Amino acid sequence: MDIEQYEAVRDLILDMLNDADEDTLLLKDVVVEAQDRFGSHELIPRGRLTYYVRYTKTDVEARCEIERIPRSSRQRITLWRPDPT
Repeated sequence: MDIEQYEAVRDLILDMLNDADEDTLLLKDVVVEAQDRFGSHELIPRGRLTYYVRYTKTDVEARCEIERIPRSSRQRITLWRPDPT
């Protein structure tokens, strides 16, 4: 995955979370949107976005930009919320 691919998917994840009506999103909805947006795009020639979304999501989590909702039966994500201590 090159930097342009990473940034495109990262921007998509963050934009979707910022524009969402709810505080959380299903990860599968992000994959569907990525597939619609980039599935036939020259940026991601193979057209399979599941790997790109999951890889980018994991990295963005590690950078404390988003977080996974614990114990959600379908994986849900939200913007990162610092722990109040």
